[in-house]
Amino acid sequence: MARTPTAGLIADERLRELSSGGWLRRFLEEYPGVRELRAGAEDACLAGAVDVHVHADPCSLIARNQDFTQVAIDAARAGMRAVVRKDHHYSTVGEAYAVQRHIDHLADTGALPRRVEVYGGVPLTFSCDPKQVEQALRFPTFKMIWLNPVNGETLVEGGKVRPEVERIIELARDHGIGLNLGAPSHSRKYEGTDDYEALAPLVERVGVLLPQSSTIR
Repeated sequence: MARTPTAGLIADERLRELSSGGWLRRFLEEYPGVRELRAGAEDACLAGAVDVHVHADPCSLIARNQDFTQVAIDAARAGMRAVVRKDHHYSTVGEAYAVQRHIDHLADTGALPRRVEVYGGVPLTFSCDPKQVEQALRFPTFKMIWLNPVNGETLVEGGKVRPEVERIIELARDHGIGLNLGAPSHSRKYEGTDDYEALAPLVERVGVLLPQSSTIR
């Protein structure tokens, strides 16, 4: 079942919308009370929280208002438990490792009141080769695999999950790595395919490969 507009057009429209900032203007018009918020007002609600989807600079898609080091510092000051750095186009595992070292140094020297756990992940953008996941497993900061990132590889072909993708799911299962299921419409490579048709076989296969007692973290 094809849909209109096509997957590629939807992805392009979303990127243009993000870059233009129109979404933010509409948000502020609809929720003017946001302008009254002050930095730190949210800290009481964030204590012990885990943010598994943090976009920050440097970003391969658009400019962000903070780099990930500053995000991690603010998260530590707010008492958060962990943050996971996401990018649609490149691995953030090494970056997370470096930022964690910095955070730990600040906490050890008293510059921060506490540490925050810093993690990253791998997007299946340019390849579905399981070796990229196997390599990332060397890092203790590897905690997420992003399925269907922007312009990512197709994970389902002919209604079936590709064998190499099944292997990646198995690696995630065996090593406690989270799976983030993005929308197939993020990518032109799914051109003409309905989101449900492209995602349902993947969700079903994850359900088969992961035991009922496991958790996607």
